[in-house]
Amino acid sequence: MNLYQFHYYFKITIALIFLLTNCYTSKDTSDLPSILPLLMNQNIDLLMIGDSLSERSNAFDLQQKLGNSYKVNDISVSGRDVRIWLTDKQKIQANKANIVIVNLGTNDASYYSTNEYPKYYSELIEYLRSIYSWKIVLTLVPPTNDPILKERIQINNLWIQTNYPNETRVDLEDLFEKNKSLPLYPAIDNIHPNPIGYDIIGSEYSRILSGLRI
Repeated sequence: MNLYQFHYYFKITIALIFLLTNCYTSKDTSDLPSILPLLMNQNIDLLMIGDSLSERSNAFDLQQKLGNSYKVNDISVSGRDVRIWLTDKQKIQANKANIVIVNLGTNDASYYSTNEYPKYYSELIEYLRSIYSWKIVLTLVPPTNDPILKERIQINNLWIQTNYPNETRVDLEDLFEKNKSLPLYPAIDNIHPNPIGYDIIGSEYSRILSGLRI
């Protein structure tokens, strides 16, 4: 065994000792796969599953905001909702990551009723939980400037808050409410934020992800 190999396996051993000691009292080892990259100074793989909001903004410039310790992979597709992603599970499964962000809900509020949303959303989250030991970050999507969509999005966001109290959440609805004095949407588009809106979204994701225990 050369010196490089020794250092590599030494890091793994120390990481495992730390994790097993930390998790011993709770018996919870669900964070083992995702925390190893941090302890071994490797990149943290981050997967963004979304729609046009993340696709148009280059995943809210998270790669730039988070820096080189993260590797951001955005597989978002414009026009997609939770139902459509459920028919394309292979694409999700093909992209392994330590953290997966779910940035969906805007199209769902437009395409189908709020009564159906819980069924599809919970199915997606359970699928994500089943395939990898990912840290899942849920998003309460921005309310938009469209009055009809806004009401539906608020209903769906409230459902997520109520039914996933222990998951890490990024509350973009509240973020936009706190910054409503700023022009967050262009005059010709009530759905997709302008550069100011996208920037504060990326900054909020970055703030929460940087402090996340993964």
